[in-house]
Amino acid sequence: MRKLTHPNHNCISETVLFSQLPQDELNMISKQINYIEYAPGETIFDVEDDSDRLLLVHQGKLKISQTSSNGKEQTLYFLNEGDIDGEESLIIGSRHAVTCVAVIKSRICEIRRSDFMTLTKRQPTIGLSLAISIAEKMQKLQT
Repeated sequence: MRKLTHPNHNCISETVLFSQLPQDELNMISKQINYIEYAPGETIFDVEDDSDRLLLVHQGKLKISQTSSNGKEQTLYFLNEGDIDGEESLIIGSRHAVTCVAVIKSRICEIRRSDFMTLTKRQPTIGLSLAISIAEKMQKLQT
């Protein structure tokens, strides 16, 4: 893992989660974004790690998996450029039930739950945008 400097954090404005927000709110969020690079095979989070951040895949590919009761790894899905993971982490925080590993060199924009909660207290529409995104994701999963 290597923290990077990202000149404009445009990864947040390109996602469904934040795409409807006005520029001033995007600017507020961008100040809280960490831009991190992961090498192929590097673990972003593991089972039982704190689930306290939202990940936005800016570049690369991540694998989400879990280990079955017989000890075999099961790939559940992949996250590609533009995908988001961890919306629920921003609201409730918890522990991860899965593992996330970089398949190729990947650059991730992340925002921590504590920073997000501070933002939503100042600007409630940011929280509303998150709630809408979660509802849309659940709807897609159900269909």
